[in-house]
Amino acid sequence: MEKIQLLRQGNSQKLPMDKFTKEAEQALKEEKYEQTVESADKALSFDATRVRPYYLRTVALVRLKRYEEAVDSAENGLVAAVSGGDSTLVGPLQLRRAIALYSMGRYPDANAALGFAEKDGEDPAKNGERDDLVGTETKRMLPIWRMRIDQKMTGASDQTVSISRIPMDRLPNLYKQSSSSSKPNSAPAASSVAGGHVEKLDETDQDVVEAIKEKEVAKKAVAEKKSDDYDASNVRFDWYQNSNSVNVSLFLKNVPKESANVEFRDHEAIVTCAQPSGGKFEYVLGKFPLPIDVTQSSFRVFSTKIELNLVKKTGDKWNAVTSDVPQESTVSLDDMRKALNEPALPPVNGAKNWDALASQELEQEGESEDPNDFFKQLFANADEDTRRAMMKSYVESNGTALSTDWNSVKTGKVETSPPDGMTAKSWSS
Repeated sequence: MEKIQLLRQGNSQKLPMDKFTKEAEQALKEEKYEQTVESADKALSFDATRVRPYYLRTVALVRLKRYEEAVDSAENGLVAAVSGGDSTLVGPLQLRRAIALYSMGRYPDANAALGFAEKDGEDPAKNGERDDLVGTETKRMLPIWRMRIDQKMTGASDQTVSISRIPMDRLPNLYKQSSSSSKPNSAPAASSVAGGHVEKLDETDQDVVEAIKEKEVAKKAVAEKKSDDYDASNVRFDWYQNSNSVNVSLFLKNVPKESANVEFRDHEAIVTCAQPSGGKFEYVLGKFPLPIDVTQSSFRVFSTKIELNLVKKTGDKWNAVTSDVPQESTVSLDDMRKALNEPALPPVNGAKNWDALASQELEQEGESEDPNDFFKQLFANADEDTRRAMMKSYVESNGTALSTDWNSVKTGKVETSPPDGMTAKSWSS
């Protein structure tokens, strides 16, 4: 290292090296990559320990897809930089080294080189700070290449790294090249090129353009997936019921069957599945107005929906799928008529009178049928609130409903609810 510094101290006269370095910069700016390499080589022929020509030729070699030469050029530049050269180019050289290694398919080595570039980027003295353009471009490119390399490293079986941060074993050869090609007072001072203009990478940098395009495509894909995500606050559903169960269809498209699950509880069902973007979706259906049979309820997944089959614990008709107020079981109209000794209604449209048939069966079996006994006993044994509920519900519903829960009927009028197949009409009509 001392020999190289002494060599630089003795080579203070400005020679053609300056001219060739500037020619290399201009050629790179004009995208004349072969000429860039040629001019940088001429500059290094006067002093093989100068850093900027290595950086210029490394960029050109990457664009020429001569990746092995680019790695070799970057590593020589790194050795020159830490041996007393221009340390502001350490970070940029590590980045170009990583790009070349990535392009060769050496992803673990590229990952290591990029890590060195990121670490050197934390030190302004090693990240092109004396040249605003190089420093800015390096900072902008680091996160882009981190994304690309991370994608390759995810799940990679081979994680072996074969490079070191600075390959100092190249130092003897570097000094030998410099001493054999230099003449007394042949090299300019180290600062003679440091302030020179560097090519504008920006949109003309093919590596940057390609990486930015990939990043934009990835961002767009993620945004599209998120726009297709299910919204728990806006799930459309439909339902129908019979005497045994309630069938609910949640309209969620393309749910992966293997990710779908439903946890059934007495008064709710918790639906979970994977979002199109990869996240987790959860939706709570409920609170059910009446309890369900958790062990018998089930679900199925279709391309356009998730279908829930909620098995009822009782045969009562549900007024809704979800309700904040629990629904009370009601006494049938026919039972109320029997309790009040009113005649049964005639069959509708020629239908059979099943109550009459049931009475005949009971009489044939020799059993007594007196519906008054049940309601008399119910009313006699009830507390004051239950009696009030029975009276209010029966009177206000015109004999079509009978409730025993005072809390559910005390706040409003109990509406008329005729049985299926019948229509409620006022006496005036």
